Amino acid sequence: MGYLEWPILKQIFSLCYTVMHFICENITPNVGVAIVIYALFVHVLFIPFSIKNHIDKKRNQRAATEIKQLKEEFAQLP
Repeated sequence: MGYLEWPILKQIFSLCYTVMHFICENITPNVGVAIVIYALFVHVLFIPFSIKNHIDKKRNQRAATEIKQLKEEFAQLP
């Protein structure tokens, strides 16, 4: 069974094609500009995930420093 036969990939490719086709037909016939617009669209679409990733990374850094301090404290105990 090839990757293109997976139902979820068919849906994703269909959505990508539909968006790209819409851009080429309604916004600009230039394929290069359409690709740039599509890339910007996808980037904007993933901004919430980027923000969440950034917040989680900061939270993990804070937790790592607290864990390091606790390890140093308990290392000094007899």
